Amino acid sequence: MPEPQPPIETATWYEVVLKQKYNDPQKLKSSLDSMYGQGRYKVKIKASRYILQLPEPPHEDRIAEIERTISFHYKED
Repeated sequence: MPEPQPPIETATWYEVVLKQKYNDPQKLKSSLDSMYGQGRYKVKIKASRYILQLPEPPHEDRIAEIERTISFHYKED
């Protein structure tokens, strides 16, 4: 298992509001950890929506992958 990466300090975070409402933060965390690394992103919740703060500009395909993962997990539970 890879070593956790240290948190990054950045003056700029790129925010993305996920379209799906989602109620399982552990599955979302697992997906984000695999994409960005543990501690290398932030997540806020506002009005039952997840707001991702990413250290790099988000790529549409990566956000779409997160949305598909959320949708899949949401339908499975």
